[in-house]
Amino acid sequence: PPGENIFEAMADMLSSQFRVLLLDELLITHISEAILVKNLFRQMWARGMTIITTSNYRPEELYMKGFNRDQFVDFIPDLASQCPVIDLGHDHDYRKIDASTSKDLFWSPINADTTASISKAFEEMVGGKVTKDFQLPIPMEKRSITVPAFGTDVRGAKVARFTFNDLCVKNMGRADYSVIAENYHTIFVEGVPKFKP
Repeated sequence: PPGENIFEAMADMLSSQFRVLLLDELLITHISEAILVKNLFRQMWARGMTIITTSNYRPEELYMKGFNRDQFVDFIPDLASQCPVIDLGHDHDYRKIDASTSKDLFWSPINADTTASISKAFEEMVGGKVTKDFQLPIPMEKRSITVPAFGTDVRGAKVARFTFNDLCVKNMGRADYSVIAENYHTIFVEGVPKFKP
């Protein structure tokens, strides 16, 4: 209704449905997101809700150097006290497990042989059954993104194949990457240029 505090109304609705909210990867990239998180979290806490979130950033690092960050800074102590940090950092990078035992994880330089090798690896992983130019819908948006090729591995997990251009040159946003990550267990990316330091 007009004049109602939208954050109070949202917190009322959410608190009537559940008591614990788990957010994976809290990332704030715009002042509107900062204001939303600040006001909604405060209203949820006022209703006794518990918020658990993961993030690659400590509370004091969120929205660092962001436009009008001063409107968010007063919320950081609240976030730190309501959501104590449990650091899961470790010296071992678990993303690299088995990387040393697999010679065909990275193909370089880009040439006919390495392109043939990545194609062969993709085909073998999906058993030769490939869907091309699949239109993957973006939920809540009236659009889709094109997945150049995908298949399913022996475990039943989806495997996609993109070029560097598809993922990093075309105009894509967080929603696009999120949908790709949610739908595909393994992603082949080819044509990655050599980056300069």
